[in-house]
Amino acid sequence: MVYLSKLRFINKSNSSHSMHLHGHEFRVVAVDAFPRNNLVHDTINVASGQRWDVEFLAKNPGLWPLNGTKTFHRSNNGETPGGMITRLIYE
Repeated sequence: MVYLSKLRFINKSNSSHSMHLHGHEFRVVAVDAFPRNNLVHDTINVASGQRWDVEFLAKNPGLWPLNGTKTFHRSNNGETPGGMITRLIYE
């Protein structure tokens, strides 16, 4: 099966964060509640204070990382894995 899934990235920090979803592409549907042009991405840069709404088709079963791509976001005090990371689980 294929599911339309939605994510909202909210950056409450004072620096930008580039977020990457492995195994899928997504469409940006809004930034700060303003509709966007639905361009396809797998990585976006979320500036300080921004909200990005994205939609994607969950069509690739597996355990997929969703993580920040900046070097200092990929570790906790130099230890990996760590930093800004979560998982998309689709069975």
